[in-house]
Amino acid sequence: MNWALFALTFIFGYITCKSIYFLNAARSSFQLVKVSQLISLGILSKSMENFHYAQTYQVQAMRDNNESTHNVRAHCIRFNEEITHYKEKAINEMIYAHSDFFKLLVEFEDWESAMTYLNTHQDMMIEFLQIKGK
Repeated sequence: MNWALFALTFIFGYITCKSIYFLNAARSSFQLVKVSQLISLGILSKSMENFHYAQTYQVQAMRDNNESTHNVRAHCIRFNEEITHYKEKAINEMIYAHSDFFKLLVEFEDWESAMTYLNTHQDMMIEFLQIKGK
């Protein structure tokens, strides 16, 4: 009887240990997916900011070179179309990259909802993007 109790205790302990490790791994995976989403969205929003700076500089250079108003407008329209396509493609690829198991963690479906999601977690992103001295 004692050996059976020892065996059952060992099996119960083993299963409990495996379950706890699995739950910790699952929790860590969920947190990693959430953080990677935020970092990706932060990088995308920062790239949009840099694209707009570049466009402003390019428009100013076109005006300095006496380009026609028509050319400047055409450039702005083309730039806005490219940026819109880039935003849609980036968000769709980010959503597509999640496996079925992690699809429930995606809380956005387009650029606007992604930026709303990023704004709700802006404290973490500000802390992440800050450059700290050594």
